[in-house]
Amino acid sequence: MEVIYTEIDYLVTLPEHCGGAGDIAPAMALGSVEAARACADRVWGSPSLQGRSVALQGLGAVGANALALFIEHGTHVVVSDVDEKKVANAVATYGVSAVATDDIYDQDVDIFAPYALGGIINPETIPRLKAKIVAGSANNIFADEERDAATLGAPNGVARLIVDRGQDAIVGVHLVGPLVSELAGEAAIAVEMGASAEDMAGTIHPHPTISESLHEAALMFVGRALHVSKDCSQR
Repeated sequence: MEVIYTEIDYLVTLPEHCGGAGDIAPAMALGSVEAARACADRVWGSPSLQGRSVALQGLGAVGANALALFIEHGTHVVVSDVDEKKVANAVATYGVSAVATDDIYDQDVDIFAPYALGGIINPETIPRLKAKIVAGSANNIFADEERDAATLGAPNGVARLIVDRGQDAIVGVHLVGPLVSELAGEAAIAVEMGASAEDMAGTIHPHPTISESLHEAALMFVGRALHVSKDCSQR
């Protein structure tokens, strides 16, 4: 990133000596766990994770931070990683359970949290999953997004804006579901530019497209939602 920074100005994940935020793993972990809480609110009617069970795949920089947050939220966690030292450390530090890497898909849990490989949601693993929620920060978790999301029975997703009412600015965005990577650019620009929910609500988004989910989230915030269910708009 430092090399790229010599050519362009607009970068994230820069070290602090370059004016960046430094290690962003804690923030990524927080965002992914909050996404899991948003899903819990939709599935069980409450964002609380107290007493829920999580199968966490991958104990790298983000996964390790996410594990700490899941423990803080009172969840029961089972972990897996190819690095035996990281697994041993997690077990010793948090008292979690550990399973072999291939067995993580078979756990009887509420939430499957992928923080390692891409392409791990596929025709081979989907029948093995028992979790009602799949939420983590691993990139490109679907081997084939449209096919595997439909097979999983989750063609829909969650788009949520985090708005600072005092500053009237979007400060964060939670996105969960297939193809949400297509929305990341708009979300990042909105946060970077300090856009308000009204700014996003007033921007044209083609219908019907996946980009419309951010538009609907903004419209919901300002009280003008068009295409959301009644129970969702009342939250």
